[in-house]
Amino acid sequence: MKSQRGLIEVRTGSDSDIPKIRKAYEFFESLGIPYSPRILSAHRTPQAMAAEARRLSDNGFFVSIAAAGGSAHLPGMTASETVLPVIGLPVTTSNLSGQDSLYSIIQMPDGIPVGCVGIGESESAAILASEIAYNNDSEMRNRIRAYRGIEGTVLAKTASKVGIIKAAGTEIDERKYSEMTSSMEKFGLTTQVSEVSAEDVVRVKSFVRELENEGAVAVIVIGGLGREKPTNDFPAKVSEMTDIPSIGLPLAKGFAGNDPRVEGDIFYNMLCSTAPTGKLKGHPIAGMGINRYMNAGLFAAQIAGLFDRAIQDRVKAYRDGLAKSVKEKDARIQKDGILPFLK
Repeated sequence: MKSQRGLIEVRTGSDSDIPKIRKAYEFFESLGIPYSPRILSAHRTPQAMAAEARRLSDNGFFVSIAAAGGSAHLPGMTASETVLPVIGLPVTTSNLSGQDSLYSIIQMPDGIPVGCVGIGESESAAILASEIAYNNDSEMRNRIRAYRGIEGTVLAKTASKVGIIKAAGTEIDERKYSEMTSSMEKFGLTTQVSEVSAEDVVRVKSFVRELENEGAVAVIVIGGLGREKPTNDFPAKVSEMTDIPSIGLPLAKGFAGNDPRVEGDIFYNMLCSTAPTGKLKGHPIAGMGINRYMNAGLFAAQIAGLFDRAIQDRVKAYRDGLAKSVKEKDARIQKDGILPFLK
């Protein structure tokens, strides 16, 4: 497979991971999408990994796919060094079948989002990366839509607009939701919100078509533990209807694994579904951690920032503020000791 530099970087922590994500490279080759493969280890070459992450934007990249297994720190460490969207690809492992990889990648702290796809879902990662990178390219978008079997064609245009679709009945933390939307407004985004039943396919399709026509750069899909039944699979349903980059935000109260309303793994429900063949089918979704409202909004801003420099500058300023806060706390602990932090 011949590769060349394009808008998409694909980094793996080891050459042993390359065959495991073969479908990503094959997708790029089939659609003629240029990409740049790298081997950069978060543990064995941390300085080179960080330096290359910091140079992503200057080198012309729009998005990075970071594939890793086991402790899987590569996606998170890459995201900590760039404000470009980073897609985390959990690689299947021998001992825990990639569940360790998934959990290491997806549950990122607020402020440093990684859009995580399902375990081993390398084609989904490649599709998602392409949808992000070629958001304003009509020809490529329609080729991707045809590949995915999405009806209709689009005339690409980008606006600083993000759709938010809430599955009706989902229990939302209003404070955190308000913080997310307020931060998006500060970044310079406009939002268009719809609350609809997860079963109302007609209304969902109508809303995403409206978003496509208005040039939305991303859509945040909120699902989780509803008052009547779980809607964790709602992001997958929306993703199947549109090529707008879909950001999945799963919600839960308390420990999700202990809630009797959660059937199976909350992340599997969001990122995959069972195909007619009985096998799991992955979806091109940028999955956020449970209740990571802020990261969903920030990831949308990172996508929008690819096409609006002012938004990207605001994201950088926000990230600089996070770093400054940590440094100030460290200075305080050095000055006053640990006791003030134990109160």
